[in-house]
Amino acid sequence: MLKKTMVEKEIKKLLEKNWEAKIIILTDLDATLLDHNTYSFKPALDAINLAKSKGIDIIFVTSKTKAETELYRKSMDINKPFIVENGGALYIPSGHFKKYLIGEPLGIVNGMLVKIFGLRRDELLDIMVDIKTVSRLKINNMAEMSIDEISAITFLSQDESELARMREYSEPFIIQNKISDSEEVDLINIIKSKGLNVTKGGRFYHLMGENDKGKAALYLIEIYRKFHKCKIISIGIGDSKNDIPLLKNVDIPIAVQRPEGEYNSNLIEETSPFLSGGIGPFGWNKGLLKIFSLLN
Repeated sequence: MLKKTMVEKEIKKLLEKNWEAKIIILTDLDATLLDHNTYSFKPALDAINLAKSKGIDIIFVTSKTKAETELYRKSMDINKPFIVENGGALYIPSGHFKKYLIGEPLGIVNGMLVKIFGLRRDELLDIMVDIKTVSRLKINNMAEMSIDEISAITFLSQDESELARMREYSEPFIIQNKISDSEEVDLINIIKSKGLNVTKGGRFYHLMGENDKGKAALYLIEIYRKFHKCKIISIGIGDSKNDIPLLKNVDIPIAVQRPEGEYNSNLIEETSPFLSGGIGPFGWNKGLLKIFSLLN
């Protein structure tokens, strides 16, 4: 039996109790803010624009690469911190926070501060060789795929597929043959025995270090709290198993329906989210507009 999901009454009570809080939205991209097949965010524009008008920051927390994410930051005109590759790294654009608030030395990439949580891709690729040998599964990881193969799986253009290959802290892979639940559990155990983690998104498994979306999100939420010196109300939105760590670590978790029209059962069971009532960006829009209506 699934756990009881968060309801509007609970959310309204939380918002009224913390009426002076700053609200931030931490959102997955693929099949959440972006359509699973077309990658369009147009169905969510009403909620995006309303969030901007209310001074609510929209923060991308995605399995996509930095290069891919930059495209959507530009097209949505969103210049906020963002988290890539399932929590592999957090990027903070110049001028957002005073560096001393971070509490530790950070890298700088193209003028942005970067906090790295994950392992470098070359380390992951070395270990992937052993994983393939031990598991005996027909694993095809992204580094081995041609641009045409990536495009066929993702429906991305060739240029966009090039950006998807620019991994730094994770390695997506697919299993060419259908596997049973027990074989999947065995694979996960093999990966964990190597000191790594694996998560599953809409199209790929993702091999990575000990990072996840939740750890990076918590780190960023704490920076927001220190900088604004007030309560932070965090809203997290996702659709897949790889969003579970994110939704577990926010105040208001929201689930959108998968492309087939169902909610991910693991996501519901483990995070008890508010149900948006729509697929992908349609659900993103519908769920947030409902939340915003409670702010008054």
